Amino acid sequence: MGRIWIKPLAYDGWLYLSLPSNLHLYVKSHIIRALYNIGENSLGILAAIALPAYQNYMQRSANTACLAEARGFMSSAVSQKAIDGNVPTYTAVACASGATGFAADTTGNVTFEPHTRGTASEKKSTTCNADSGACQLAK
Repeated sequence: MGRIWIKPLAYDGWLYLSLPSNLHLYVKSHIIRALYNIGENSLGILAAIALPAYQNYMQRSANTACLAEARGFMSSAVSQKAIDGNVPTYTAVACASGATGFAADTTGNVTFEPHTRGTASEKKSTTCNADSGACQLAK
């Protein structure tokens, strides 16, 4: 197992950490002192706080990715529908499903479902207007 090397940089309080496996970090020296004072026993408390926040972040990212994909598809679908009455085929990538039953004569709303990537309670569908192509996350 490698060693952790800490080298002070300038007088501004930044430290250069060289960790095993060629991972290098620049951190403020007071963060290192705080982690040292916390000790290994308290790292579980930090993990208990950080992991749920990370899972929420992952699901919100999946929601946003699905929203972006839905906006792109609806923009092209509404344009194509206005030009020649045909609608392109939707292929889900960022969304788990969506635009099922969407055709040239569809009016109302079209729903896209994101993948579950984190906390399920943070999962939000994307709803798009079939006439205008405007999309938004469900509230």
